[in-house]
Amino acid sequence: MKTNLTILVLFLSATMLFAQDKEVKKQIKAKFEEANYYYQYDNFHLALPVLLDILKLDSTNIDAIYKTAICTYNTKRNKQESYKYFEKAQLEFKESYFYLGLLNHDNELFDNALDYLIKYKNWDGIKKYSNDEVDYYMNKCVYAKEMMFSKINVNFQVLGDSINTEYLDYATVLLPDESLMYFTSRRSGGTSDLKDPLGEYYEDIYVSHNKLGKWSAPTLLTAPINTTLHDACVTITSDGQELYIYRTNADLSGGDIYLSKNIEGTWSEPEKIKSDINFKNSWTPSASISPDNNYIYISSNREGGFGGKDIYRVTKLPNGDWSLAENLGSAINTPYDEDAPFIHPDGKTLFFSSKGHRGMGNYDIFKSILNEDGTWTAPENIGYPLNSVRDDIYYVATPDGKRGYFSSNRKGGVGETDIYSVDLLDNPANYILLRGTVSTNDPVFAPVKATISIIDYQTKELQGIYRTNAENGKYLMVLLPKRKYKMVVESEGFFSVVDEIDMTKKLRIEDIFKNVTLQRLKTEEPKEAPVNDNE
Repeated sequence: MKTNLTILVLFLSATMLFAQDKEVKKQIKAKFEEANYYYQYDNFHLALPVLLDILKLDSTNIDAIYKTAICTYNTKRNKQESYKYFEKAQLEFKESYFYLGLLNHDNELFDNALDYLIKYKNWDGIKKYSNDEVDYYMNKCVYAKEMMFSKINVNFQVLGDSINTEYLDYATVLLPDESLMYFTSRRSGGTSDLKDPLGEYYEDIYVSHNKLGKWSAPTLLTAPINTTLHDACVTITSDGQELYIYRTNADLSGGDIYLSKNIEGTWSEPEKIKSDINFKNSWTPSASISPDNNYIYISSNREGGFGGKDIYRVTKLPNGDWSLAENLGSAINTPYDEDAPFIHPDGKTLFFSSKGHRGMGNYDIFKSILNEDGTWTAPENIGYPLNSVRDDIYYVATPDGKRGYFSSNRKGGVGETDIYSVDLLDNPANYILLRGTVSTNDPVFAPVKATISIIDYQTKELQGIYRTNAENGKYLMVLLPKRKYKMVVESEGFFSVVDEIDMTKKLRIEDIFKNVTLQRLKTEEPKEAPVNDNE
């Protein structure tokens, strides 16, 4: 009797286990159908949670393990989270070798990375990635090892939690005198504090002030600059009066560059730029305006380029409109992505980030110089440790070239992507900041909103048009040394002032701090241009 009871219990247990196993398999099948639907259309962020549910039911399902690895790699900012899945899947899914190579490279384990990439290259199965692509990443490993043995002389530091957060902080836009910095952040506490379909906070623009060499706690810009959509800073004119931003459309399917003007201390409603800067069915995420406001350098993935995102230049026409975008050519652009252009205040040194030129990471920072004949020098990698094995992008530099700011997702930061400052210790000063105020004492002291034209005495060419700050009358401009300029200060209702700026001789303090006082026009007097006698 006891034996029969034991047999009955075992039978019932086996039956229940069989039923449970059948139910689990049924659940796994249903979830795989859902996951595979998302997976086939590369909707990895939707497939990932379903695949993780499958692994909770069956942690040994190798198909789910591999697809979880792919989804994690393509959706997570920290791609290293995918390593454990690729490692488990590599025997059944040889495509894992390729990803393990890239992940080891990101950990600066270059020999391990090369071993995995060679395994992938020697595998005779059907591959997703060509041998040329494998060679591209192998060359990055080799070049990274070389660069790390020849460091450039720099000091750099993450700006700390006064600027950076645990989230993404990037895309610095800087005034030439480093008094003000705008940047983009995807932190909590933004305009809407909502998350996009990928589970990340929407982009917002923040501003920080430089107080005695330290950046203040950033302030979130209010409407009309920030909205409930993605709003990112792009570039600013050297006088700080015009801010270019990138804003997505309502369904997040695309976006355009907008312009906002500082009117008496308040940013105007951003207006979409009606020119070839914004191009249909394409993406233009980055731009940089030249110091004379006559050129805008943009990155765009529009048709007709060399591949991925290319860098283009748009020229201001005599009527004030912008020209068609001109691709900078094969000297700058490659079949891979080039992004984040920054034209230095000298108007001829272009910094940008590239995946295609010889580099050690995903995006490396490069510089190229515009020749007199309109061609560009071969891009130069600005070196390690400024560049790393990760993404280094959005480089901007001060006029003297001694300091820069950039964004990176390298190890050792505060958050997922951080803003860094870097002091370039071997870089000489080449450019001079001229600043001052324009005001009137007629009848009482008051700042004046004025336009300042700078003309080269020798070539007679207009070097730039600058505007004073309407609130305090201050202006700021960047000039080349050892040149002589004519300075024309104009404001409606005032006599114009013409002055000389002579940088061919030894500079005095009044040569780099130049205040101008304007006299009001009398209705019965003709407008003339007296020589300025106050410096």
